[in-house]
Amino acid sequence: MIAPFVTQWLIIVLFMTSVWLLYLWKKNPGIVDVAWAIGILILAIHHARPTTPLHYLTLGLVMIWSLRLSGYLFFTRILKGHKDKRYLSLESHWNHKKLAYFVNYQFQGILQILLSAGFYFIFHDTAEFTGVTLIGALLFFLGLTGEILADYQLYKFKKNPAHKGQVCNKGLWYCSRHPNYFFECLIWTAFALLSFGSNNGFLAIISPVTLFIIMYFVTGPITEKESLVSRGDAFKDYMNNTPYFLPNIFKK
Repeated sequence: MIAPFVTQWLIIVLFMTSVWLLYLWKKNPGIVDVAWAIGILILAIHHARPTTPLHYLTLGLVMIWSLRLSGYLFFTRILKGHKDKRYLSLESHWNHKKLAYFVNYQFQGILQILLSAGFYFIFHDTAEFTGVTLIGALLFFLGLTGEILADYQLYKFKKNPAHKGQVCNKGLWYCSRHPNYFFECLIWTAFALLSFGSNNGFLAIISPVTLFIIMYFVTGPITEKESLVSRGDAFKDYMNNTPYFLPNIFKK
């Protein structure tokens, strides 16, 4: 039972080490965000032994999610040389930056393994579709559509020179300060629901819970701290009038 987890851990260690070496070359720590989605896809391919329609569907959904997210981050950030302020803020507190990034990347690799619980149980069983898995599939596309829309709205807002230094409060960003995080959690809740018909599939709930903790208590606060520094009172007003995570579609 332990052997499969050791194997996937070794795979991720090798992959994240290669990402760290790429960071040393390119000097852009944000490359790990692109690698985050690719690493999870690697784990899905490693686990997948497609024999049922649910297996093929799950692998296809992971591919769609991974290639969409990694491609978006690569073309809008890495290719343009954008350096994420979250990492710049973290490294300002590190004495040995290169070593600290290595540890950080390996820790993110462990989180990738936890997130892969969302599909691990599907690929290790022959479970077929149930009503719950159908709901999961529909929830996935809802989450994916919402995340794509949120990313596009933020990208278009930032692309306009007139919005420099302003806070994006248009579209989904009017209803939530982190709509992309909310819809990402929906996606991994969907994978957990897909797993519920599998043996021990209820354990897949580890996946969205892990992601929620990361985004709600770690990534979100770090991002908002940087926004307060760069946008000041404008972001304070935004915080006072816009929900943190759960979108308020009835907001006036």
